[in-house]
Amino acid sequence: EIDLVDTWRTMIEILHSGRVRAIGVSNYQPEHLHRIVEATGVVPAVNQIELHPWLIQSELRSVHAQMGIATQSWSPLGRGGLLTEPTIVEIAKALGTSPAQVIIRWHLDRGFVVIPKSKTPERIESNFAALGILGEVRDDGGQRHGPCAQVDAGVGLEAGQQGVVGGRGLGLV
Repeated sequence: EIDLVDTWRTMIEILHSGRVRAIGVSNYQPEHLHRIVEATGVVPAVNQIELHPWLIQSELRSVHAQMGIATQSWSPLGRGGLLTEPTIVEIAKALGTSPAQVIIRWHLDRGFVVIPKSKTPERIESNFAALGILGEVRDDGGQRHGPCAQVDAGVGLEAGQQGVVGGRGLGLV
């Protein structure tokens, strides 16, 4: 088994040597994050985790926020399955955009680092267009408003509830 603390210490040495500007982790759960930080005093800059509207990882994202760790979304399009999710398709049609752009905007509106995988220049360019989609705003009561807020609301859930869409968990962020 790999010793997480020893590996993290090695990464810290590389950081302090100036060979990299930041270090992070992937798929670390709260207990892993606390273990390496308590042992070294160095907080990862980022934790890359599977994250999308079907898998929102609320508890882990809360730990990230408390520790000042950026959340990077791995498989932000739900391994492609979200591209045919009816709520997302409906929002995309209403906005005259693609389902992928709606999902990418959903991630951006929540402050996640999102880098969707693509090999085709056209799709990469289309993904960047998500930056131009109207983002969400919050009212005085903290409620989200905007097209991507409908991704959450589209399944008819009340704030804080969990639901199931297409056999996968879908919750509100």
